[in-house]
Order: sequence, then structure tokens, then C-alpha cells
Amino acid sequence: MKPTRTVTAAAAIGATTATIVTALVFGQTLPAIPEPIPAAAVSSTEDSTNPPVVPVLPAPEGPNTPGEPSPPEPPTEPEPTPDPDPVPTIEQVGGSVRWVSKASWGFVDNASHTPYGVSRVEVRADRVRIHFPFAASQVRDFSATVDEAFASSGVRVGASVNLSYADVFFYMGTSTKAVDPRKLSKANANVWFSGSFIVPPPAG
Repeated sequence: MKPTRTVTAAAAIGATTATIVTALVFGQTLPAIPEPIPAAAVSSTEDSTNPPVVPVLPAPEGPNTPGEPSPPEPPTEPEPTPDPDPVPTIEQVGGSVRWVSKASWGFVDNASHTPYGVSRVEVRADRVRIHFPFAASQVRDFSATVDEAFASSGVRVGASVNLSYADVFFYMGTSTKAVDPRKLSKANANVWFSGSFIVPPPAG
């Protein structure tokens, strides 16, 4: 708006000068020269249509102000490594049993024979029971067979297996009736057995 004020003032000065020159040439009385308009008055009139510019101050910076680096995240605690799940074990049993006395059978345990995975032998009226020191969850395999001494006498055996023991039954020839093992008193005649079991891990 400054150039507008300059042109207006110049026009006023030009008109006044022309009036003076005309009066001097023709001998006229000079008119009263008007007072010049103060620049401040012109400025205030013209600036009334344009409100003053209010400066915009920057917002105070805070923790989330763009451009400012965020504080580092606190370190996270590593998750504990879980203990591996317990796994079942495989127990193996084996050895041989023989008649020891009129009322008992026992494991053959000497310099050349060693039983393993078993705890004791129990004799019943129709079977010999071999006990294990564990309680299995599954039977993998088990077998029992007579040695050459029993085989030559026509003795044969069969096993019924539980999770903590195995029963060995004795038969003569082609008979299907079990024989009382206490009557099989053939000296040095053995029954061999072997097997394996899956035993669950301890509780807890």
C-alpha cells in the first residue's frame, strides 16, 4: 500500500505547483495552499482494512514433539527357557531261572550268568512269577524259552506279561494243562527270558 500513498502525495504537490504557476502568469491571487495530508493519517486510514499480523509462536517441545528423538525403550526381560518335557525310558530285563529246591525257584546268578532288570522270583502252583523293580506303561517285547535240558524232556513254556511282572507257565509234551513248576526238579535245567518295557518319567 506504500506506492498508493506516494502517488497521492505527488499528485497533490503537482496540482499545487500548477496553480501557483498559473497565478503568476495571469496575475491572479494565489489560493490558499492546502495543508498536506500527514502520512500517518493516510497510513492509518489505509491500514484499517488490513488487520495487523499476529506472530505465531512455536509450540513448546514435549516428549512427543516431532524431531526430538524418543527416549529409549527399557530393556525387556528375556523369557525363561522352558524345561524340556520329560521323556519315558526303556527298561530291559533278562536272565534265567531254575529250580533251586522243592519249594522254590531262583535266578541263575554266578560267574557266567547274571540277571538284569529283575527283582525277585515267586513260585505259584501253576507258574513262576518274575518281578520287575518298575511299573511300565507299555510292554515292548518279552520271550521265554527252555534250555536243551528241559527241551529233551519234553518241557515247554509260555509267558503272560504284565507291566510289573511276567508269569512263566510250564507244559509237558502236547498237554494244554499247566504243570506245577515245583515238580520239575530236573537238575541244571533253565528257563531263559528277556524283554523290554517303556517306563514313564517320574511324576512332577
